[in-house]
Amino acid sequence: MDRQNHSRIDILMGRLFLSLIALTAVFMMCEWISRKLLDPRPPIERRFPVQHTRHPRPYSMFSGKPHAPDLNSLGYRGDVPPMPKSPGECRIFFLGGSTVYRGDPAIPEMVQDMFQDHGFPNVRAYNFGVVSSVSGMELARIVFEISDLAPDWIVMYNGGNDIHQPWDWDPRPGYPFNFIVYENNPILDKDLKTYPATALLLYGSNIMRYLFPGYFIQKFVPLERARKESGYQSPEWREEIADIYVNNLVKADKIARAMDAQFAAFFQPLLYFKDSLHAEERPYENREMEKFARTVRESILSRIDRLEGDPPLRFVDLSRIYSADTSYIFIDGIHTRQETMTVAALAIYQELSAAFMERTSNTTGGH
Repeated sequence: MDRQNHSRIDILMGRLFLSLIALTAVFMMCEWISRKLLDPRPPIERRFPVQHTRHPRPYSMFSGKPHAPDLNSLGYRGDVPPMPKSPGECRIFFLGGSTVYRGDPAIPEMVQDMFQDHGFPNVRAYNFGVVSSVSGMELARIVFEISDLAPDWIVMYNGGNDIHQPWDWDPRPGYPFNFIVYENNPILDKDLKTYPATALLLYGSNIMRYLFPGYFIQKFVPLERARKESGYQSPEWREEIADIYVNNLVKADKIARAMDAQFAAFFQPLLYFKDSLHAEERPYENREMEKFARTVRESILSRIDRLEGDPPLRFVDLSRIYSADTSYIFIDGIHTRQETMTVAALAIYQELSAAFMERTSNTTGGH
């Protein structure tokens, strides 16, 4: 009996071992196939690969990766501003998120072409747009990068990420994109009891990342705790988002003037400010987000109206520039089709060219 029992146990163990090997082989085969066919990244990261567009950078959190595809040696699109500046050149530095970064041509290039087509051949626009950038990151970029490049104008085309990102990602107003992920890096975790060893092991599987993204967010990022602590969706939280954005614009204006440069802020349009959506835009409709975005917009404009300063902050509200347009404009909540980007570029050109003419007239004593 003992021999028979041992024999049965040996057979069972052997079968289990073979089954384990077979399951491992099947899983490895599925994993290999999934890496060929399945992409676990969200759409925004497929459009703007993280390894190219969110390269770590001191002070401003991240920028594009130097010498990545379509990026220059500084990690931005277009030409690197040569130093020293050529005599007579007028430099416009554009700051913002992916709506400044993307496009063929991008908005800064469109504005430059408009200036040159209208008799301003020495105007050069430099694109310092960074995917997922918020106004605080752009403020740091002015201080630590643009200040060394002899700017004449500093232009922000932004506001969308300041509104959008606290709703979807790190909920703390004004924080850089996904800063909560950096804060909770398991390598920096000194408490072994909370170290997500199992989750990290599973995270190495493409299949697991594709099928269970919520599990990994829960294990790696204390998102719900951060939302509770920040007062997520409360009136005070919405007001703080507006406060931080406007304060960053005011600071950017003061810093620009200290560098003897002009500053202009353009509050960008969003899908949620459009009155009537095209059929192609309806998949991105979100009534809760629309209500939130419109409330924050009103708070921002109210604060701008109450600002005091001489000269006043040059702020242009483009948020509803597409509001009455019933055609297909937005490809998601914040990005517009290439064909429609000219509308925003033209509005920026008109504001800046009027300021150019006004400044030239004041300098020459004209009336």
